[in-house]
Amino acid sequence: MTRRAASSKRRGSKILVFGEDENDRQSLKTLIEALCPGAVGRVETRRQPLVLIKGRPQAESRTQAEKIAAVIRATAVRNDVTASFLHEDCDGLESEHEAICRRIEIELRAAECPGEVHAVVPAWEIEAWWLLWPEVFPQVNRTWKLPKKYETCSTGSISNAKEHLRQELRKGQSGKHDYRESDSVLIANQIKARGLAKAPTKGRNRSYDRFRESVKRVCDAL
Repeated sequence: MTRRAASSKRRGSKILVFGEDENDRQSLKTLIEALCPGAVGRVETRRQPLVLIKGRPQAESRTQAEKIAAVIRATAVRNDVTASFLHEDCDGLESEHEAICRRIEIELRAAECPGEVHAVVPAWEIEAWWLLWPEVFPQVNRTWKLPKKYETCSTGSISNAKEHLRQELRKGQSGKHDYRESDSVLIANQIKARGLAKAPTKGRNRSYDRFRESVKRVCDAL
């Protein structure tokens, strides 16, 4: 066992998740644990600060990165921080997420964060990821069903994915329960429970592929 591994085992390594709201943070926590069972019990969310780096002037981005880094360093006083995942919706189509990811990661590395830093920037937004698993929606709400077109769809090319998903789920159901952001947590739980996180059965989203590779890298280092 290396000195770093021994230290990690002694102090308890942590993986931190920062995101736009608690629904996003909890959903990402669930997906990380689904992709990496060794991360179960290590993943913690942080309510503040929000990432807020996308589209900001350089000075504001650097200030925000320093705030995030301070929270990570505070955790690192008592626990080794293996990695931090930093979520901010792309609000744009593939491959716009790539430039945003690079900027977030550059800013956080410049702020000298402990551990690895991985940006999580769903294109268009996290609801585009949920479209990758149409089979889980009836498990969340029995009246929900997505059409077969998502079997070969590139979901990262769908603009305003949240509203798009909401409209699709309204079709063929009574409208008693529109999709809302808190349903993301239930959807992520179903993906985890059914072992679907590593290999979406429908469609493709390159921002999810990037996230999956980031988790694999962290998981391999645990």
